[in-house]
Amino acid sequence: MENKKNSVWLSIQFIISLIFSFITLKLNFLQFGEKIFGIWILMISFWGVSNIIDLGFGTAIIKYVAVADRNKDQDEINKIASTGYLFFLLVGFIILTLGIAVGHLIYFGNENLIPGSYKAIFWLVFLLLGCSFYLQYITLFFRSLLEGLNNFVITSKLTLFFNSLILLSVAIVYLNNLNIKTLALFFLISSFFSFSIYFFVLKRKYRHIKIKIRYSDFSFAKKMLGFSFNVQIAAIIGALIDPTIKYIIGTFSSTSFISYYEVARKFAVAISGLFNTAFKTLLPRTSILSNNKEYRNYILEEGIKFAKFGIIYSGFFYGISSILIVFIINLWFGFKESVIIFFLLSLAESINNVGFVIYTFFIGIGKGIYLIFIQTTNILLVSICLITGLQIFHTYLGLIGYFFAVLINNLLMIYLLKRQTEIKLSHYLVQINAQKLFYLFSSILFVIFFNYIFRINIYILVTMLSVLSFIIFKKELKKYFHQFKGLMTDFKSS
Repeated sequence: MENKKNSVWLSIQFIISLIFSFITLKLNFLQFGEKIFGIWILMISFWGVSNIIDLGFGTAIIKYVAVADRNKDQDEINKIASTGYLFFLLVGFIILTLGIAVGHLIYFGNENLIPGSYKAIFWLVFLLLGCSFYLQYITLFFRSLLEGLNNFVITSKLTLFFNSLILLSVAIVYLNNLNIKTLALFFLISSFFSFSIYFFVLKRKYRHIKIKIRYSDFSFAKKMLGFSFNVQIAAIIGALIDPTIKYIIGTFSSTSFISYYEVARKFAVAISGLFNTAFKTLLPRTSILSNNKEYRNYILEEGIKFAKFGIIYSGFFYGISSILIVFIINLWFGFKESVIIFFLLSLAESINNVGFVIYTFFIGIGKGIYLIFIQTTNILLVSICLITGLQIFHTYLGLIGYFFAVLINNLLMIYLLKRQTEIKLSHYLVQINAQKLFYLFSSILFVIFFNYIFRINIYILVTMLSVLSFIIFKKELKKYFHQFKGLMTDFKSS
């Protein structure tokens, strides 16, 4: 029941945060315009990558705290917490310093991305966002500690608090017609309040956890790095994908295209993000697996179940509900380009919803070499295929290259899963209903190309997509609907 409650709260947090993000996105577009806001998105994406660079300590803290908590070893928890806190303080400062230098080199030397007239303004914005990153980076330690204790309810509530502050900041800037530098300052202030609340909650609710320098242990830091360093290298490479896509779009097209892409990405990634967030509880559960027999049993039971649900979930949101999403994009943002970009991205995210289970499994069992290989291949494929697509089509349709890159990479993951667990690929694909994912792909591609080639009204095409998807997934949706009603009943009674 605790895992179900955690999943429900993670979902609530994600959905409300998503609504907030749509409002802030709209207000920022109205306030700053497509070009300036496109540059802002580049800045945010850069420091977002930096926030991932914890050398795997976040993942390691979750794993080792989960094990120590299960064993009721308080001394071990204190050692993990103290070592982790010191690590995040020191490494965060190093990353901040290096990030300022690297960001200046990459972005401020490219006139296509940041014209000379904007450099002075955005240099200050970049520095303020860097300081905001540092506070969020330390906050990541507190969140990892709480998630290791399997308390996703608190982290969900505190994430909502931070996102509420961001929404308030954007609203104040918009209503008072303030500049982008003020917005960056408000981001820094919001990060400070979020950090402070995490610190206060941990001290008050978990008074038995002692975070002191004398409890930190260098040998224990080496142990955690040994588990997670390869995992973190993979996470860093994976985090580079989004800013790489935006960099390629900005270089080969325009920063305005980045704005259209960001709107579509918000919707497409929000759907897959809800799935990933709701099932973050899989990581502590896979972290305690210890041998090949347990690996195989987990995949044949939990793995197949969640991968199958990922396909049905994609069919519901990217297929059946697509008409609603298209309506919202047109009504709220008014960018026709973003509609087709959404469908292009939904192809890739549908695959990622299936691959998420496998990737989380590899993280949990510490297969860092697999993860590095997967993410390195991914970023190379994305770069090559996206540039090729943009060169061929010279329009947003070039993002079809991103879809093919993700498809190839997820097939690679399934192959690695076979090597690790010795499951039969044919059995795995049949059990997760992979053929229904193929039907969904075909339907979405039909919408994209018939709109692009014949200029058929998008609402006619999307209505057909919704009907087809309902026919494809009707049986499975009925089953999961009854399960969801039972879950909500249990949640309310708790």
